[in-house]
Amino acid sequence: MRCLGPITLRKLASGALRPRQNPNARFAVLYQNERRRKDYLRGVKEALGADADKAIAMAASFEVADPTVDSQILTLANTKADVFLIYSVTRGACAQAIRKAYETGWHPMRFISSGCANKETVMCRPARKPQPASCRSGR
Repeated sequence: MRCLGPITLRKLASGALRPRQNPNARFAVLYQNERRRKDYLRGVKEALGADADKAIAMAASFEVADPTVDSQILTLANTKADVFLIYSVTRGACAQAIRKAYETGWHPMRFISSGCANKETVMCRPARKPQPASCRSGR
C-alpha cells in the first residue's frame, strides 16, 4: 500500500484519477464530523472545482460515538459512486465502512485517510476481508 499525504490524496482522488481512468467518476465521501475531516472534504471540493457538485454523489458524516457507520454506508452505496473516500481517525469506523461496502456488493476505488491506513488493524482483521486491490492510503 502506498502512503500519500493529504494533499496528494486529494489530487489523486479528484484531479489526477478522473481524467485518465474515469472522466465521469462520481465520489462518495464518509467523514468523521470534526474540523480536520471537514477540511478534507472541503479540499476535495476545491480540487474538483466547478464540477464538485456534480462529481460528489453524496457525503455522509458520522460521530465518533456512533456505534456503527452501517446506515451511512448503505446510503452511500446506493449512489453507486465509483470512488469512495473515507476520512476518519477512528479505526473501527474505517473497518466497518470497508466491510459494509463489501457486504453490499459496492466495490468502488477506495481512498482512506492516514488515521485508518493500517493493514493489520483496519483492513484485514477487523474488516474480515482480504485487502482489496482498489484500496489506497492517504498516510
